[in-house]
Amino acid sequence: MAPAMHYGMAMAAPQGRTAPQPAVGTLQLHPLSAEHTHEVLWPAVVGGSWQVRARLGGGTFGNVYRASHVVLPEHEVALKLLEARCTTETSREKALHEVRLLASVSSPYVVQVKEWGWHEDRLYFTMPLYRGATLAQEALHGAKASASERRRGARRMFVQLAHGLAALHRAGLVHRDVKPENIYLAEVDGSAERFPILLDLGIARRDTTALPAGTPRYCAPEMARRFLGHDVPVGSAADVYGLALSLLEYLYPEAVPSSDGLSPNQVLLQRVGAPGVALQPAWVRNAVPKDLQPWFAGWLATNPADRPDATTFARELSALTRPEESRARARWAATRVGLPAALMVLALMAAVVNVDLHARAVSAEERIEHLTRVSEEQDHARDHEELSAVNGILHGRLTAAERSAGEVAAERDRFRAQRDRARTELAQLQSQRDALQLDRDNLANQRNALLTDRDRMTAERSALLADRDRMTAERNALQSQRDALQADRDRVSNERNAIQSQRDVLMAQRNAMMNERAELIAQRDQARAQRDEARTELARRMAVAAPQPVVPYPVVMQPAPQRW
Repeated sequence: MAPAMHYGMAMAAPQGRTAPQPAVGTLQLHPLSAEHTHEVLWPAVVGGSWQVRARLGGGTFGNVYRASHVVLPEHEVALKLLEARCTTETSREKALHEVRLLASVSSPYVVQVKEWGWHEDRLYFTMPLYRGATLAQEALHGAKASASERRRGARRMFVQLAHGLAALHRAGLVHRDVKPENIYLAEVDGSAERFPILLDLGIARRDTTALPAGTPRYCAPEMARRFLGHDVPVGSAADVYGLALSLLEYLYPEAVPSSDGLSPNQVLLQRVGAPGVALQPAWVRNAVPKDLQPWFAGWLATNPADRPDATTFARELSALTRPEESRARARWAATRVGLPAALMVLALMAAVVNVDLHARAVSAEERIEHLTRVSEEQDHARDHEELSAVNGILHGRLTAAERSAGEVAAERDRFRAQRDRARTELAQLQSQRDALQLDRDNLANQRNALLTDRDRMTAERSALLADRDRMTAERNALQSQRDALQADRDRVSNERNAIQSQRDVLMAQRNAMMNERAELIAQRDQARAQRDEARTELARRMAVAAPQPVVPYPVVMQPAPQRW
């Protein structure tokens, strides 16, 4: 199968291949209409560094493009450009908060956010561009393998995925849509094994009371209740449920109830009403081996508190290969100690453990037949003789056991007493486990409250920093205005000093002119006094010298000129 190209947010089918159709019951997010989408027309440059090459897919929240670096065209990434425009600081901070949460997850099994920025007030971020296939495509078109090989491969893949979920949960995030379509098996150069990666973190949230999201076919019962309107929290246990259900479908597709012909609401109601993973029908019990049924019942429990966390789930996945490991140890014991001794030990164990004598005989015969087949593959001629001898020994021992029924009854009573004690201890351990689970939930609630307080204090700190920056800007503006006023005051002071100097000069000129005027006035008064004296003298002389009347000659006195 040719490798497909994939990216961090699973949205499109590879080129040259038809996209897999979603199963009936998958909750579909309707894309925006053409007049509401803001597609980037390539070859546009986003963020000044990424040249858009092609559109890979899109949805309600944004579009995903294949982009290359403008300086290094060989370096290609998946670039997601969100639809929402963030024109305010509040909307930008909210969008960046989600990106920071995704970037805080450090795990090779979770898609990584490499770079982020703004393009025309819209947030973009880049992710690795993978080559390979999803788990759903692998299950549908992958190479067929034996049951043991499939269980070994499933254990390897899902242990890594569980560690990825654990890293996501440690960061305080819940994926909310774990399913085979969001599990990508990436090809690594130089390695024949595929690398499992959790994709599509677009709806991952920290708040356990956020709006419901995901795919009804793979959602946990508590998420189904939220879809149906019930106010119940959805935590990390929902991701464990989705991962376990994906594992069940990968190993035993016939064990998962079909949703063909059912609406999403019917699938949700079926999920809420089921007491577990629907392991009750006989055809499901026949599909899943008996050694795995109790494990799947715990991983897919209806009550989230009864499910293990992601780290514990990774450890418990060893149950997938436990039968094969037991058979390997049995083969090792057979070759190490000898087949007859191993058969006698198995027969003695069957005689002690089984309560019913007839059932013990049947179980011993089944073990003999199984070991007979193994021995025939190795050395049929030699092991056949040994096996016949062992059969005789076993039948003889079983006959002796039948004769000593009283001893067997006493052994059975002793075994029942041990079983009762074990059940009592198991009940005590379960009580302790419930108490520890309650303590863990309380600690988780306290941790969530502390994280909420931290986020609130971070928001308040950001607001205070914004106020500080605003007040600093206002202070700088006032400082600039004060400097301008100071410059104006200095200029006015200089002009006033110049005017004062001019006034002093004018005052000096005025004083000089006033002195000249005083001198002129004194000269005028002196001239007037001399004139009056001359008139008096003239009148006296005229009166003495001329007795006849004389026509007086009019004398016109010219006023003295005034100087200023």
